[in-house]
Formats: sequence, C-alpha cells, structure tokens
Amino acid sequence: MTLVAVHRARYGARMTPPQHPFGQRIRERRLARLATDPAFTLRRLAGRLGIQPSYLSRLERGAAPSLSEDNIQALARELGDDPDILLALAGKLPADVRQALLAAPGDLLPLVRGLVRNPALAPGSSAQLWQSYRESQHLARVGSFVRDLVTGQDSWSEEFFRIFGLPLDDPTPTFEDFMTLVHPEDQPAVAAVRARLMADDGPVQYAYRFRRGDGLWRHAKAVARCERGPDGRARRIHGTVQDVTTERQALSDLRSVAQFPEGNPNVVLRLARDGRLTYANQASAGLLETAGLTVGDPAPAPLAAAVAQALETGRETSLELPDGEKTQRLTVIPDSAQAHANCYGRDVTAELALAGRVHELSRELAETRASLDAVLEASHDGVVLVRADGFVLRGNAAMAQSLGRTDGPDALPGLHRNDVFGPDTAPMVEHDDLAVMAADRPSLLPPPVNVVVSDGSTRALQISRAPLRDADGRVAGFCAITRDITQWRQAAEALADSQARHQRFFDDAVLGVFRTTAEGRILAVNPALARLFGYASPEAMLAEMGDDVSAGFAEPEKRRDVVRRLASKEGLLDFENVYRRRDGTTFIGALHARMTTTPAGERLIEGFVEDISERKRIAAELAASEERLKTHLRNFPLPSFTFAKRGRDLVLADANKAAEALFRGRASAMLGSSAEAVFADAPDVYLALWSALEGRRGDRRALALRPPGASEPGLFDMTFVFVAPDTVMLHAEEITALARMRESLQRTSDQLRSILDHVPCAVYFKDTAGRCIMVNRAVAEAFGLPDEPLANLPGGSIHEPETAVRIADDDRRILASGQAETFEEDVLVRGRPRRFLTTKTPLHDEQGQPYALCGMSLDITERVELARVLEAERDTLRTILDHVPYAALLAANDGSTLFINHRFTALIGYSRHDIPHVAAWLPKAYPDPNLRARVEADWRACQGVDCRRIYPVRCGDGRSRWIEFRCTALAEGRMLITLNEADPRRVAHWLAPQPAV
Repeated sequence: MTLVAVHRARYGARMTPPQHPFGQRIRERRLARLATDPAFTLRRLAGRLGIQPSYLSRLERGAAPSLSEDNIQALARELGDDPDILLALAGKLPADVRQALLAAPGDLLPLVRGLVRNPALAPGSSAQLWQSYRESQHLARVGSFVRDLVTGQDSWSEEFFRIFGLPLDDPTPTFEDFMTLVHPEDQPAVAAVRARLMADDGPVQYAYRFRRGDGLWRHAKAVARCERGPDGRARRIHGTVQDVTTERQALSDLRSVAQFPEGNPNVVLRLARDGRLTYANQASAGLLETAGLTVGDPAPAPLAAAVAQALETGRETSLELPDGEKTQRLTVIPDSAQAHANCYGRDVTAELALAGRVHELSRELAETRASLDAVLEASHDGVVLVRADGFVLRGNAAMAQSLGRTDGPDALPGLHRNDVFGPDTAPMVEHDDLAVMAADRPSLLPPPVNVVVSDGSTRALQISRAPLRDADGRVAGFCAITRDITQWRQAAEALADSQARHQRFFDDAVLGVFRTTAEGRILAVNPALARLFGYASPEAMLAEMGDDVSAGFAEPEKRRDVVRRLASKEGLLDFENVYRRRDGTTFIGALHARMTTTPAGERLIEGFVEDISERKRIAAELAASEERLKTHLRNFPLPSFTFAKRGRDLVLADANKAAEALFRGRASAMLGSSAEAVFADAPDVYLALWSALEGRRGDRRALALRPPGASEPGLFDMTFVFVAPDTVMLHAEEITALARMRESLQRTSDQLRSILDHVPCAVYFKDTAGRCIMVNRAVAEAFGLPDEPLANLPGGSIHEPETAVRIADDDRRILASGQAETFEEDVLVRGRPRRFLTTKTPLHDEQGQPYALCGMSLDITERVELARVLEAERDTLRTILDHVPYAALLAANDGSTLFINHRFTALIGYSRHDIPHVAAWLPKAYPDPNLRARVEADWRACQGVDCRRIYPVRCGDGRSRWIEFRCTALAEGRMLITLNEADPRRVAHWLAPQPAV
C-alpha cells in the first residue's frame, strides 16, 4: 500500500462515527472466544453475570459503559481479558490503584502524568536539552516509539518519522497503518514480537523491510521491551528502530571482499560447527587477546552459541564482544554447505556511547518535563510561555481559567494573543509584552489591568513578565505569571455593598434596633426605635435621653435587672418590660438583647425592641377563644378523648360529654389513667394512639371496642388527631350498622354483576396493561366468544390488528388523563363494521392512581343511520322553510329555537343568535311587562295546539310592528310559527284571546 493510500485509509476512517473502545474490546474478545467455542453467546454470558441480556450487545454497538467494577472484573474473567484494561477503557481505576492514589496523591500523580506522556516526543522546558536529544537521535539514525497497550495509542519520535520518510507534522500512524508499510513477508514476524513481549519482557531484537515515503524499500532493525504494571500485566511497549539499509549494503560488500580477509581492517573470523576458531585475520588480534583465544581454541560461549544458531536457522545473526576498550559487533554469516560460519566485526564503541548518551538525555528530559509539569499544575497563578511573535508555547490550567478558556491548558499552545484577548485589549497587552522583551529585564507585580478575555468577560489581571532566552542568550519570548484578582475585587466590592446593605437594613428595620454601653449611654438607635419611643429621628432621641437609657423604662430599676442577667449569661436573652414614650404614654415591649465586649474591654449591650402590646391583647383573646373551643369540644356530639404524654405513658387528660355517655358515666373516673388501662380490652386502639403520637400525624381506622357496661363489642370509626407537641385526640363514631350495610353492599355488587350480564350494551373492565379482567355477556355474544365467564383476555385478542392498536392508544390516553371520555368509534364485529357509542372512565385506587379502565359500548349503528336519514329530512325541511314566502320559526318543546328563515330575520330584525330561546326573545320583543305577561301566558296555553294571535312586536331596528302569528303543533311538542305583518287598523279585535283553531 502506498503512503497516499495509508493516509486515505487513515483519514477516511475518521469520517465513520467512532465506537467506544470498551465495546470494541468486548467484540474482539467475543470473536476470539467464538472461534474456539461456537456455543459462546453474549446472552448466556450476561445471564451468568446477572447483567441485562441486551446490555452487552449495546456496548458492542458503541454505548458508553456504566457497569460496576465488580461486573467489569467478572466480565474480564469470562472473556479471558486483563481486568485493568477493561476498567481503564470504561473510565475507571482498579481499587488498589485508586487507594494508592488517595493515600499519596502528591507523590503518585506526577509519576502517572510522566508515564502517560511519551518522553521521546514531549517538548521539554530546556530547548538546549531537547535539541541535543533530537540531534543525537538524528546523528545515530535511531528513532524511538512507545505503544500503549491499554489505549492502543502509538507515539513516534521525529527520527522515526524521518526514517519512514513521513512528514513530521503528520499524526502518529496507528499500529494497523504501520503494518501496511511493512513488507508482506515480514509482517508475521513483526506481529509475533508483541506475543513474545507479552510472555517475556525482552528486550527483543528483530528486523524487517519497509516501504519509505518515497516508495523505496528499506531495511530496519528494531529493539523492543515490555513495561509491566504493578499487577504484572503488560502496559506499554518501548522500542527503537534504525535504518540498517546502508549497513546491510556494507555487509554485502564485506562478503564480496571476504576473499581478502587479511587486508580487511575489521575483524574477520571463521568458526567450525563445533565452535572451534579456525581462522582470524590480523585485525582480530586485540579481540583474541581480550578473550584469551587463539586459532584452534573453542570460541567463547556467546560466540559459539551465535554460530550454532546461525548454522541451525540458516540466517545471519549478530552479537557484541569486548575488544579492549572498544566493543566489536560481530555479524555471523552461516555457510551451511561448508559447515562453518564467517564472522565480520565492526567497531561500534562510538555508536553505543552515543546511544547511551541519548538514553541519558531522554531520562533527564523526562525528569525535567515532569518537574516543570508539577510546578505548573501546583501553581495557583497562571503561567504561560510565549514566543516573541505572540504565539503561546504552553500554559497551565490556572492560566487557561484566567483567560476565560473552558477547553483547558492543552488548547493554549499555538494560540496568538489576539485569540485570547479582546480586540480592544490585545494591543495594550502586546505593548507591555514588547516592552519587557525590549528592556530585557523582568516586570514584577505591575498594577492590575482590566482586560477582556476570549469568553467576552472582563477580568482584573496582575501580569508579571520576564524575558525568555534561547541557547545563544537572545530574547526569544517571555514568561508571564498572571494573578487573577477579579474575585478579590468582587469580594471587596461585595463587602462594601454588604456594609451598605447592613446600614440600610439597620435604618430600614421595622423593629427598634439599638446599641448601648452597660452603664446606659446610647451609642446608636435606628429610626424605628426612635419612632417607637415617640421621637422624630434617632438624633432627637440621642439628644434627649442619650446619656441615660433607663429613662425609657416605666420602672428604671428594671434596666439594672436586665444588665445583671445579661452579664451572668451568654447569648441572646428575652425580656418583657413596660416602656415610657416621650409623651408619657406606655407600651409593652419585648426586649431581645445580648452583651458583648469590645477589644478594649468595654461591655456593650445590643439588640432590638418590638411593641407587643397588640400581641398581648390578641393572646388574651386567644386564651378566651381556647376556652370557648374547650367548651365546644365538651359538647361535641361525637365521643372525644384527649390523651397526653406524661413521662413514658399516654394518659387520659380529658373526655367530653359524648365520651362520658359512651362509657356509661365512667370516663371522668378514668381521667389520669394510662391509655393501656383505658383500652385494656382493645389493644388495637392503644397501639393506634401510640402510632399517631410517634408518627406525628393523624390516622383513621375502623376498630372494635366494647365500652364499659356494653353487652357486646361494636365497630367504631376512630379518628386519631395528633396535636403538637405530645397530645393525641381520639374521636369515635360507632359504625356497627354501617358495617352491616357494607355486607349488604357486597351482595348488591354481586347482583349488579349479574345485572351487567343482562344489559344490552357491552361492559368491560381492563387493567393498565390493556388485558380484559371482566366482560359481560353482551361482549361475548357480539364477538362470538364462548358462553362462559371470561376474564384475563389478552389486549386486542378479539379485534382486528389496526382496531386493536387504536383502542389501546385510546385506553392509554384516558388512563393518563384520569378523566372519563365519551366518543363514537367504528369496530369490526364478525367482519362487519359497526358504530358504537363508547364511554370509558379510569378507576382510581386510594392514592388516586389509575388501576383499571371501565368501558361501556352501545351499538348505535341503526341509530346513526336513522339520525343520518333524519338529518337529511331536517335539511330538506330547512331548505323548504328558507324558501317559503313568509317568515317562519321552528321551536322545540322547551322553547329553544331550532330554525329561523331569512324572511323572519328580514321582518323582525333578529337572528337565531339573538333569540336562542323564546324566553330570551320576549323581553326584547315586548318591553311592556303587562303585554309580555299576556304573551307568555298565551304561549304556555298554545303548547301542543294550533292557534292564531296578533301582537305588536318591538323589532330589532327599534320600531314596533303588528305581527300575525300562526302556531302549528308538531310532533314531540315542537311548534312551527309563521309570521306576517298585520294592518294595525284591523287588529284591535285580535287583542282578545282567540279560541283554539
């Protein structure tokens, strides 16, 4: 696959909506299990774990996981997966890791952050150190990578990108994208490295061929090791890669000149299959001397093992051996035909030293970055590093918050000052930035400035700046430390506002507020207190009685008692005193005061006074009202008992006259007795009393009780009323006869059920699920059901599917509304459409919740057809009446207007809207009460008979006309009235009543 195809595959895949990695992991494990166990299913797995069967399938489709830690660990065991990986993909921490973080967050969190960052890619705070690290990798042509096995994320160093010929600003390819660059013949070997690292930490050396970005095939040599977590499970794979194409070419060249080993400046050896050294050139002298080896001797164990491996596998191998102060890397090339191996050495001392230096610099870089990250994260002030051109290099969370950024510190790098400050603020900030860099010295704790940040808010920031220098000492930017004092300013303003509100509260309080010394000198009073004592203002009160507050007491010695009590106790104390106003009148005041001490040791008294004269009067009236209530309770017609808690018992405190009568005159003798003794024969009543008291609520129960002197117990409707704080009142009404009535009602209910089976309309009851719990015989006959008691019919079992769905929707709507509905509906009955008049009403339980639906449906198919025919006839009649040559009105038997034709409106001036009823029209047409009374009497007399009358009528235009009325009696008490205008000169004799025609 070409690099373009790799990029297309990579970026094209991003257009697909991403799935949750947790579900992807489960799917991979399920497919692996399914390959070995065809009977394996997620449904069975969910059943064993106690999880909803469809939940695991939803997780595979991308749903966010919400399983508990125990469920995730059990799922990992069933799937043979690492529970820590599943917990991490679900956004959770293992319990032991969580406990460790909670025990030492300050020590562990920086380490955790350092681990999740790739040290090979992370830019450090030291530009020189980072540049040295990159140059060392570039010179050694060694790239590094980190593969996170938990998240599946890969990180490559810059040299890795160069080796593969990829742009440095490209995103790191995934492992799958990387495999497409590997030669197809080498892909299995590369994939097998991960399995080897899972079993052994490594390091593992391996080689492969890859296609570079320019399309050329290259040879790579890689070394990888596995990093494991505290639980022993593999977490990450760290490795390096080196383009060895040139070395392989050199090795090929070396082979071509192997016929001239003596002149080769590098080490050349030959070893037999048994490990004996059979040849060594002159360049090998130092190596042989270090190893104490001569031609003919057995080779050292590492070299002999490498030769044996090469001859056995038929592939070349390599190893490193010391050569004095140098290190030789020997490449062992097998010659199976000759049963020996040639070894070609190369001095790699400088290469190994450079690799060691690179590793050391990488470690120092990681430590420096971790320290910088810890400082930035721990800083309460915002810290940001900015280039000279105004672009942000990095910043901490406090800086992001100060700049109004909700996307956190990771979004700051790459932003320009114009991106984070408002258009009016950015030039001012730029001026200060340039001034610090031009002066080449820090600017510390300057005055705060108000700036508009990226979220549009205005903040007060104190920005200290110091220039940043590059490796040559030139100013390359600056570091800014920002302290957001917006909240401090707001707090100061809020404090000032609070003080102002406190003063306004003091001045506007409706209660009289004061502060005095213990000796009686008034320090402050509010206007309400001044008005209470009859003064126009606080100043006037202070001027007249400011030195002796006792002048305001009707009995001045009472003030000394107040001071003495306040001095002996702490907190707010209450007093009632009689006070004297300026005009000499008195009032009763409630004094609420406390004594405080100033830092100088002076005792002060502060508090408030309220006029309770009216309250005292109301309290007296309330006491009288309470006495009247007690009198009413004594004469209450229901037996009433009052029980009060005394110690640990409920005792009978009072009983009214009705209770005395119920107990045959023995209730008064029981006063003071415990409730247990009073209701010794009725323990349920005793327990109900305690239940009402402890529950602090009322209750109502039907309980059995045999009053003293009664021959047998009776059933009483008892109401228990809790009266705070520790009293329960019991009202008892005998309902023995009522219970018998309920038994009779049950019998009546059974009879009603029998009646329902004989009514002509369909009656049915359904539960909230739509299942019929009872239908009458009419339903069975209409739908051809068996002639037997029917109940628990499934919803929609007797209707067509479409009809069943509509009926179910109607039932749910009525149950949700809680209201009865009457409507007409069409239902197929034995294949024929029928029209029903249906009434459905929800049945509610004691809590008001619907528990069933009652429905009654009357077959009105024939009635609807008759109504349609009747309406057609009525339309015909209206059309006829509307075209007759005289005014006409059709009235119902109750006098309501059914129809008025156009000639009526033209003649009289009233429409049907004006006269919906004859009674509404008479006052308009006959304003004279005497004439109206006569017309009303004639109207009542003419009901049901034909007649003729002439009356003057006040028309809609205000004029009076003589109108001749002809009334024709119709069926069902209706009347057809025709009207013609009469000649007033010939109507006098019509004023007298006429006999019926």
